[in-house]
Amino acid sequence: MTARAFLIPLATLIVSCATAAGAVRFENRDPVWRVADRHAVPKPDSREQVTTDLFVDLFRVPILDGLSFPGFERAENINSLGEVPDSTWWNNRIGVRTMSAEEVAQGPAMGERPALPFTILRAKLSGAMPGFLIEDANGVKYILKFDIPEAPEAESAADVIAARLLWAIGYNVPDDQIVYFDREGLELAEDATQEDAVGEELPLENDDVDEVLEQVAGPNDEGRWRGLVSRFVEGEPIGGYPMAGTRSDDPNDRVDHEDRRDLRAHGVFFAWLDHTDTKEANTLDTWIPIREDARLGYVRHYLVDFGKALGAAGVGGRRPHAGWVHQWEYGYAAGSLLTFGLWVRPWENREASELRGVGRFTVDGYEADRWSPLRLWFPMRRMDRFDAFWASKILMRFDRDHLEAAVAEARLSDPTASRYFVETLRGRQRKTARTWFRGVAPFDGFAIEEESAGTFRVCATDLWRYYDFGDEPTATMLRAYDRHGEPTGWQREGSASGRGRVCGEGLEPASGGAEYTVVRFDLRRADEELPPAMLHLARDREGELRIIGLHRM
Repeated sequence: MTARAFLIPLATLIVSCATAAGAVRFENRDPVWRVADRHAVPKPDSREQVTTDLFVDLFRVPILDGLSFPGFERAENINSLGEVPDSTWWNNRIGVRTMSAEEVAQGPAMGERPALPFTILRAKLSGAMPGFLIEDANGVKYILKFDIPEAPEAESAADVIAARLLWAIGYNVPDDQIVYFDREGLELAEDATQEDAVGEELPLENDDVDEVLEQVAGPNDEGRWRGLVSRFVEGEPIGGYPMAGTRSDDPNDRVDHEDRRDLRAHGVFFAWLDHTDTKEANTLDTWIPIREDARLGYVRHYLVDFGKALGAAGVGGRRPHAGWVHQWEYGYAAGSLLTFGLWVRPWENREASELRGVGRFTVDGYEADRWSPLRLWFPMRRMDRFDAFWASKILMRFDRDHLEAAVAEARLSDPTASRYFVETLRGRQRKTARTWFRGVAPFDGFAIEEESAGTFRVCATDLWRYYDFGDEPTATMLRAYDRHGEPTGWQREGSASGRGRVCGEGLEPASGGAEYTVVRFDLRRADEELPPAMLHLARDREGELRIIGLHRM
């Protein structure tokens, strides 16, 4: 099966005109849950980031927006249920199965902790803070990074927490862990090197290591430094992936990135985590040979570097506007100019937390549909209400135990800071889902059950009620249609059975139109009529009735 074989445009038939049952029809087959995008291909060239942030934000993204008519095209890499199948980009985890708190805590870890002493192989002088390429006592290579002196524990905590939550959501991320060590825990390899300002390789000496340690957040009362170690991911790095189009040298990369639901949904997940540092340099593709020394392999796609998440981008007097507006937004600048600076912008007078390790990460003032990264990221600009609902229902699968487990891995010195992160994540989680659950009829968990010979019970869960987002009067109506959109005569007012579960009994599937049935779910909440959801049913070769598709209007 090719990577496009599961796309809705190819898996559906469109009738000549829309009806009360909608215009979309699905092929009679099971939904696809895994994409075959690991076909063996030659190694692609390594990509270099050649465009500047200014060019991207001022020209490239606005032009792409203007030419693509955002909001009119639905995501392509979805199955007939509107879900994203497993691929080299995405792995269904907490959204489709029960995950333990221990599993979230471990995240992408490979079952072992970094072991002291650390042997420094090379100095890492690029980026906002210096660091080292190290090898631990077990021979495993890591990048060792540090916090800035103005905000000890903040960036390292943000990285570890965000990485684990994004992994549990479904993304590929590195194994990042917190370590504590004293000066004797850092040793120099005999051939350790550093690169000077003009790119020349120089020997690395112990005095150079001490100079680096003087620039970072200093040792604690026990004389131990805190660091973030990031384990090398599997495969050979070949650069980040472009935010629009595909990699032309990777035949497995068939869906334009701005049309991928998992990438569009960054607009929900990143807003929740306040991960504002969106750019190609914070993505990574690796080429994985199909066997050792093979010339053929496949590409896996990662998200990396989350140290500016959870409000850390705004600490230390830096970027107070992070999360509110991107860095080249002129509207706010013009407003301030026209009022001679008297207009108070939303992020002003909002101070970073005084808790050690916590930045400008709050529930107060957070609005999921108005959150902004520091740099424009085209897939997020293409996110529609269907992408946002899909992401939000995954987001709500995290309970307190999951969040506490992820935060515990940050190894914060102040327990109050840990509790603050958990409560803030919980508050932003509910705010995010409440925002995006309003854009569709938030039904999920569709099921059919045979009641007696020839009749069925059809059920779904109203997630708004399931998560107790409000007690407004709610009415659900279910109606059945055949393949041609003609009513079958079956109609039921959904009977509620607690926590938002609604069902309609006595459905007799349509006998005409190849025994294809569409059940329309209409939802009225208070005085608002929400767009309906269309559940498509058909019999398999053994005559069993099954769900073959779901189309949200």
